Amino acid sequence: IEFHVIDNRLMSFLTIDEIKRRKGDLSNASIWFCGPTGFGESLKDQLKLQRFNLAHFHNELFNFR
Repeated sequence: IEFHVIDNRLMSFLTIDEIKRRKGDLSNASIWFCGPTGFGESLKDQLKLQRFNLAHFHNELFNFR
């Protein structure tokens, strides 16, 4: 397990392309996400375009206010 904190005040927004650049092939990966709902949906949309099995995308079941 690797934990990454992304602070968009210090770096660009996280994308699936950036994750792939850091980690390589995601076909056997499991992604766990905690953050704003819209950001999570954006990542899921990007993963769909990559034909990623969304059963391996996990996110918290709450919304930030």
